[in-house]
Parts: sequence; structure tokens; C-alpha cells
Amino acid sequence: MTVAVIGAHGGIGRRLLPRLNEAGHDPIGVVRSEDQFAAIRGRGAEPRLGDLEAAFASALDGVDAVVFAAGAGGS
Repeated sequence: MTVAVIGAHGGIGRRLLPRLNEAGHDPIGVVRSEDQFAAIRGRGAEPRLGDLEAAFASALDGVDAVVFAAGAGGS
């Protein structure tokens, strides 16, 4: 199953991505900055760019499930 995690660079997302990968899923880490891509890859997930304050629907292309783990850390 392909699972997108919105807020993948936050506290919950950091823990969830490796667990999804280890369970045999294909995790996608949706983050708001390309600077976070390496960290997402390091957790076994495909990084995708998506900003909740802008259009981000394309970040969810082809996913089977979505986990919303974004907090209030943004501006």
C-alpha cells in the first residue's frame, strides 16, 4: 500500500515513515521544503513537495492512504 504522510518531517512523521517501510508499505513523505528531501529518503520514503497553504494535491497522486501528521509548527 502506498501511504502518504503529510507532515513527514515532524515528530510523528519521523517515527512513522520507517515503520511503514519496515511493514512493507511504500511511504511517501510530504514536506514543504526540498531541503527536507534527504532526511525523508533516509527514513525509507519517497519525498514529495506539498505546502498546506498552497496547492498540494499532486503530492497525493497514486496514494492509497493518507496520514495527516502536520502540526502547527508553520507560520
